[in-house]
Amino acid sequence: MTFDLVDGDTERRKHSRQKTLQKYNAKPTSRAKRKAWFKTPSGKASLHKHYTKLTTILRHSRKRVLRRHAERWPDEPSTLMFDDLFSIWNRQRGRCALSGIEMTWGRGTILATSMSIDRIEQSRGYHADNLRFLCHNVNAFRGTGTDAEMIAMAKAIIDFTTQTARGIT
Repeated sequence: MTFDLVDGDTERRKHSRQKTLQKYNAKPTSRAKRKAWFKTPSGKASLHKHYTKLTTILRHSRKRVLRRHAERWPDEPSTLMFDDLFSIWNRQRGRCALSGIEMTWGRGTILATSMSIDRIEQSRGYHADNLRFLCHNVNAFRGTGTDAEMIAMAKAIIDFTTQTARGIT
């Protein structure tokens, strides 16, 4: 359905069509109006754009994960599907599984809060029940250790820095 004006339209009809556009959040026809509409949250386009960007990144992540899995476990095929990654993302609500920080993503730039796929048990492959999303820095800090080892190290760092700040060392 388009909302182009025909030559004979009066001001009243033009106003009526604009009201209809607003009422149903319909997409305007002119390029400038359409571009502005995509930026408004009421147009639901921002959510669609967010979803599209997320699905693109998850698809690229799946390709990388499958390539790594094939290199490390050539005899064991991975059953990881895009839907598995998407359900993990939804279950975590876009937050890091260990820190609870809201994750970000961007093409070409890795930030401390960038999304990173982590294997819970390092000895197992990339399977849906063994994956979670972590912030890039949390995953780098965890390395090949376990969660308990990482948390013990983080507590030791906090204890040491608080003692140093008090001048106890």
